[in-house]
Amino acid sequence: MVTIPRRLSTHDIDYDPSLGARLVVMLDGVDQHGRAEAYDLDAGTVTRAKVDADGRWAIAGTACSPNENGKVKQDADGDPFLSDTFVVMETVSGRVEVTLRD
Repeated sequence: MVTIPRRLSTHDIDYDPSLGARLVVMLDGVDQHGRAEAYDLDAGTVTRAKVDADGRWAIAGTACSPNENGKVKQDADGDPFLSDTFVVMETVSGRVEVTLRD
């Protein structure tokens, strides 16, 4: 019998990825699959990847330095390439439920 922890973080020293992969984390009835990094049932919080209005992960970083011509490289949309990029995380509160995936 697998016991679902009251709190769990992928940063915990004893984090078990095989258990983490089987957990379904819900926040206010919405599955946080692929976004949840941590949860706390008692506090009612989930730390997750923040997403934009289109549901894409929010990415932050520092714009690359200009090249020798003073231009910053841009992607196909005209946005500057970023260095040291990371996914923006947020901790949100609500009704947290965790179950085991079949």
